[in-house]
Amino acid sequence: MSGKSRTLRRKIERLRAEMMFAYMQNGEGLCDEEVLVLSQRLDELLNDYEKCLKEERASIWVSRFHAHSISPAEAKIGQASMLCV
Repeated sequence: MSGKSRTLRRKIERLRAEMMFAYMQNGEGLCDEEVLVLSQRLDELLNDYEKCLKEERASIWVSRFHAHSISPAEAKIGQASMLCV
């Protein structure tokens, strides 16, 4: 987990706690304007966090792929040999 995803996770946890506190304090419950605003901000952060995790996974995959990759010339030879099979 990168620093960016850790930071987002901490923000999510803080905002979730803030939203729960607002929900318990306000008599209108889920329809309270403050709760709705916090919920929307939480949704945005959760989307950012998911995007960040996907980017991290892709980055790890690419780095692992490159660690075991072959040269472009080897790739062409491999493609050509596959056509002959």
